[in-house]
Amino acid sequence: MLKILSEKEQKQFHHRYRNNDLFRQWSGILCQLEREAGEMDAVSLWFLAESCLQRLRNLQQYRDEDIPYIYNELIDKCSVFVRGAESIERSQDEAERSAITVMCVMLTSLMNAVEKGHEDEEFDNKAMCVAIARLLQENGYYTMLMHAFFARKTGNDGKKVIITPSDPMKERTILEHMDEEAKREIDQMVKTVIVRTQGLKTLFSKYWTVWQPLWHDICSDSEMILMMKKKEPRTSDWDINQKMVCNVVGMFKSYAKLTESVQKINDLLCSQNMRSYISNHVDFGSANTVFTSEQHDRIKKMIEKYVLSMKDN
Repeated sequence: MLKILSEKEQKQFHHRYRNNDLFRQWSGILCQLEREAGEMDAVSLWFLAESCLQRLRNLQQYRDEDIPYIYNELIDKCSVFVRGAESIERSQDEAERSAITVMCVMLTSLMNAVEKGHEDEEFDNKAMCVAIARLLQENGYYTMLMHAFFARKTGNDGKKVIITPSDPMKERTILEHMDEEAKREIDQMVKTVIVRTQGLKTLFSKYWTVWQPLWHDICSDSEMILMMKKKEPRTSDWDINQKMVCNVVGMFKSYAKLTESVQKINDLLCSQNMRSYISNHVDFGSANTVFTSEQHDRIKKMIEKYVLSMKDN
């Protein structure tokens, strides 16, 4: 099943995408699908495509091999839409059309890594593009969507559509597509985390200097900032996801090889007992962690980048 973004979340995430030329090119098409075909909203579709691209970005080799698995999982997810407390059962054809729509967004994103004038040259994302095209080339719905995308040559201002090349496999592109409101939201979230974890400054010692940029990376990830807005645990008096922060603290303790006890860290962090969230951040599927294995690996790579940078200094 697939949880559709709430109206509030749609408005917030729209600010993360609206500076993206590709999003604006697709936006009208995706909104039409929502109106006429019962598709999910454009922002939720983009969020889902972004999550799939993030999954590919996490792989270091043979990314194209993961494409059929992503497609099959999308079909399964899109068989039920969850909007608030409502669950909407969908037919196989509807689920497949949603999966194809996401794959088309992914394909154009991956193709957009090609710089103008270099269209005939090899590029890093080619194998993934070929994998998607081969998977869907006999499907009429895929052909229709791709035609609709490329047929729009002029914008609403009457000017020629120009899509700036951008590689979704590079993390820096995420911030480039956000407007100022989205960037302010990230800054505010990071500021809140730093205030809430201020008690760890002495314990972290030299690593405190990378704590803020680490959280900026975490909150720049759409999936992660969405998790940060959830109140966990329900008894928490924090205005952000306390469990998630504790999980990241536990990961940071492990990878930076901090020797202080979990009890000491807990006492510096808050008055409640959060030891299980700090210690058991790899206890996937339990109440101790907010992360899946894939999400945990994503955060781990962010932490390792900063821990290694400190060791090199």
